[in-house]
Amino acid sequence: MSFLNGALVLGALAVFAPLIIHLFNRSRFKIIKWGATHLLESVLRKNRKQIQLEQWIILIIRCAIPILLALALARMVVMNWNSFLFFLILPLSALLFLIFVAFSRTTRWLWGTLSFACLLVTILGALGFLPEWGKENKITSASGDVPSSTVILLDDSLSMNSTNGFSSAQDFLEDFLDRMKKQSETTIIQLGGTPIQVFDKPTSDSNALGIRTENLDAQGDKISLLAALDQALTIVSQGKNLKREIILLSDFRKTDWQEWDSSAMNSFRSRLDELQNKPELTWIDFGKETTKNLSVENIVLSSQTVGIGHPLRIRATLRNLSNENFEGNLRVRLLVDHNDSVMDEATISLGPQATNQVSFTHQFETVGPKVLHVEIVVADDLPHDNRRSVAVNVIDQIGVLLVDGDPSEEWLRGDTDFLKLALTPFQENIDRNAKGSSLKGEMKDLIEATVIPIEQFKQFDQMQEIRLIVLANIEKLEDSMSQKLKIFLENGGGLLVCGGNRVDISWYNQNWGSSGSGFLPMPIDSLKGDLNNELSHSKITNSFFEHPALAMFNDPRNGSLSEAHIKKWFKMNESITRNDPKVTVLARLHNGDAILTEKKVGKGVVMFLGTTIDTDWTNLPARPSYLPFVQQLATYLSEKVLPPQTVNAGLPLAYYLSEEEAQLEYELTTPKGVNQKLIPRKRKDRFLLEFTETRLPGIYELTQSEKKLSKFVVLASTEESILDKADENQIVESSSALSESVNRIDGTGGKGWETYITMDNRRTFGRETWKILVAVVIGLISMEIILLRKFGGIVR
Repeated sequence: MSFLNGALVLGALAVFAPLIIHLFNRSRFKIIKWGATHLLESVLRKNRKQIQLEQWIILIIRCAIPILLALALARMVVMNWNSFLFFLILPLSALLFLIFVAFSRTTRWLWGTLSFACLLVTILGALGFLPEWGKENKITSASGDVPSSTVILLDDSLSMNSTNGFSSAQDFLEDFLDRMKKQSETTIIQLGGTPIQVFDKPTSDSNALGIRTENLDAQGDKISLLAALDQALTIVSQGKNLKREIILLSDFRKTDWQEWDSSAMNSFRSRLDELQNKPELTWIDFGKETTKNLSVENIVLSSQTVGIGHPLRIRATLRNLSNENFEGNLRVRLLVDHNDSVMDEATISLGPQATNQVSFTHQFETVGPKVLHVEIVVADDLPHDNRRSVAVNVIDQIGVLLVDGDPSEEWLRGDTDFLKLALTPFQENIDRNAKGSSLKGEMKDLIEATVIPIEQFKQFDQMQEIRLIVLANIEKLEDSMSQKLKIFLENGGGLLVCGGNRVDISWYNQNWGSSGSGFLPMPIDSLKGDLNNELSHSKITNSFFEHPALAMFNDPRNGSLSEAHIKKWFKMNESITRNDPKVTVLARLHNGDAILTEKKVGKGVVMFLGTTIDTDWTNLPARPSYLPFVQQLATYLSEKVLPPQTVNAGLPLAYYLSEEEAQLEYELTTPKGVNQKLIPRKRKDRFLLEFTETRLPGIYELTQSEKKLSKFVVLASTEESILDKADENQIVESSSALSESVNRIDGTGGKGWETYITMDNRRTFGRETWKILVAVVIGLISMEIILLRKFGGIVR
């Protein structure tokens, strides 16, 4: 015996209500002296036992009604004849015989004996003193006749497109919904990325489920199976039906069954074992073995932000996940936006189980948000990963503020003169040759640099247009200036602090060190080097640069930073921040000292250059590598002021607005073509649009009054390209850790539904008794009314 709604069994405690009422009414009587009372004594003595018996019968009926009603609401299920006899037939028979006692005086002893015998057998049977002769005789219903509470876990990740796995799963769903009984309830959970329900609640509307699932596509990210199973168990444990089941429709790829959290598995097993009516677990495998798959694994851009006419370098990594060899015959294409035309094409070689890279260079002719695609032209088992995309923003110019600590009217004598020349070479050439007029054929600078002395920084009020601030040889800042920089960094701005002879080391350590605002990546220990002693000079180590700001110097064609002499520099104390994940050393000198460091502050980045940005302490500005060096630093740091436009599935999309722009209306178009309105919200001194429902990879477009403001690319995990089937031992081991029994079905041959029906027809379930109990309750209420009229109408 079990209960579908076990908590409602506590409703049987309502049995105390008629008992309390009965005892309360017994205590509320008055003794009234009446002269003729002695004439009734003989009649009372004659009928006292009959009256007490009648009252006991009425009281027992009234107590039985709430008990039976609670069992009906709890939906008591009997699994065999033994339970049916001891917990239903015999107790009801005892009550029925007791009622017969009230109707017949001549055979009262017989009905009373039968009632007592039924009650005694019930008690002895419930306590286990009688043989369980009916336990093996099951009271069952065929599975097809029993309404079910089912949760279906549908793997809609990208890998399900391989060998038509997802279409086979949809066919199974269609057959399942066609067979779904009216009283059944079904929940479908999409597994790709973050698990999400097709409908918020379980539904009995098979037509609505069918329409919704028919329009689904397998475009999701890698599945999180344990999280989905946990969610499914929560839903099915609240199901209203006796038959409960969790069905997994997946391709059973290796990456989905690796590195499971043992504590999460144990938690699921404990929750499952605690359920009185456990759901059955059924795995249906729609994944076939594959032999050929190639993918675009990664795309790296020389810059996420590019100007009109500026060359953008695109480097894509290709992976061959098969044993086929491509010897100079693998075509790779570069496409832009809606694939109107192929921008560039290359033919490369790619060996079995190997990777290779291909590079393109592209120049944009118009401003605005763009999307680049790199595509492999090949027929394989998973065409959906043959293309990978990345968003790029083509702009007019980047606003950079150069704060000069020692400005000079003499050419190249100010601290920021070399820097401005390197950041705006075309504009400087125009200014010097044509006094502000444009020269034909000149490329426009990507950066618009504004130079101000430190005294004007306090009054500078155009921070919304600035993405990068450079502090060159600044002695110290007032508190209001530091507060302005703090807000700038928290909102994603970039800050480059350069050394020099005016820098007050003690002020920086005290105010920007760990005890202050924490802007400095590392405390400054001392000043090293001597301008007049070449033996004390050092150079930047020409090692492999992992940081994206310096990665271009891994190619010797872009120059070498080691050519420059560093004559003086600030030695930084690395011991305090050695294990700080926010701090990174970008470059070192030959003696091991860090010369360029970085620290994440809020949403922004602070870089500290331990030497000057001009020629006071180094000859770097006179070397060929200086221009690409400062251009890369400026571009990298300025991009931090903007949220990323290419993110992994599940991460939010964000777009900054000015106060005026925050008053307008915005829409975001998802890869499915659905338009969603976004409401700006304020963060610090900026307004922000944010969208968090990015479980679906693809291209998202942000518009305002049909004007395209930004494009975002949401990427699926590269693990979806690994189509290797999970090891059978791994599946068995993981499944056994989740449940004692898991049904396994091979759905790859197109017979998944037939196999499931055959298995399901062998299953049987106990009988629900709520209909019987409700009928008995109605009968008892009717019987109580009849007995009250009978007992009250008899003349004593």
